[in-house]
Amino acid sequence: MALLFAGCDPVDDDDFQNFDRGAYLAHTADNIIVPAYTDFLQRSQTLSGTLNGLTAGTIDSKDIDVAREALHEAYMSWQRVQLFDFGPAINRALLVTTNTFPTDTLEIAEAALASSWTGGLPGNLDSSGLPALEWLLFSNDAATAATEWNDEANGRLNHAQRLATFLTEEAAAVLTGWTSGYRDTFVSSTGTEAGSSMGELLNAFNRVYEANIRKGKLGLPNGIITFSQTPQPDLVEAPFAAEWSVDFLAESLKACSHMYYGDANHGTTQGIGL
Repeated sequence: MALLFAGCDPVDDDDFQNFDRGAYLAHTADNIIVPAYTDFLQRSQTLSGTLNGLTAGTIDSKDIDVAREALHEAYMSWQRVQLFDFGPAINRALLVTTNTFPTDTLEIAEAALASSWTGGLPGNLDSSGLPALEWLLFSNDAATAATEWNDEANGRLNHAQRLATFLTEEAAAVLTGWTSGYRDTFVSSTGTEAGSSMGELLNAFNRVYEANIRKGKLGLPNGIITFSQTPQPDLVEAPFAAEWSVDFLAESLKACSHMYYGDANHGTTQGIGL
């Protein structure tokens, strides 16, 4: 991943001027962005279907394990779409509603007790999305979690279902935005001025990489970018699910590399890159 930590080589002006931005944008939209959002929606639907298929009073540890695996798959898929925080995604604040961490566990527990809940509000961004589901599934071992979810009084099953449903609805809305018009707008904006597709794409890439990956997933938890150099493991992504944070960091770095080089299908097909 040296490209993520080293400066770029100087680019010849002629090469830059001759770069086919239209072809690059079409390849990126059709082979990287839309497939990534399609996969994320499918993983979110699987997660939501798994949770909504559970009934209080009948849940056992195997059900919790299946739900955990579905959550892991959705989380991994998210690492491949988080870079595209512009257009339909930023219009719906998908980045912050899906993966704001560290999560507020007290707020999650309180929300679970509420008879109604509205996703996407500024006041509950740090108690929603994938991190909230991770806490609900991993705050205890699978057997204890099953017992908690069978108790309707604490509302954990119901709230997990609400969270997953909202996650799926937002993923669907963003994908629909891309496939119902934004894709064509993105591909046709071949300039380099502010607000152009290249500008939107690269600005989002840099912003998400710096704030959410380099700083959020690594620099703050291990302390390397803080003045005191003191590790803060409570700030890590997915702190309750053992080594998931390592999986997510690795996958997010791979996603950066794939976008940079124009690799589609999880890096198995190289297309037009930067």
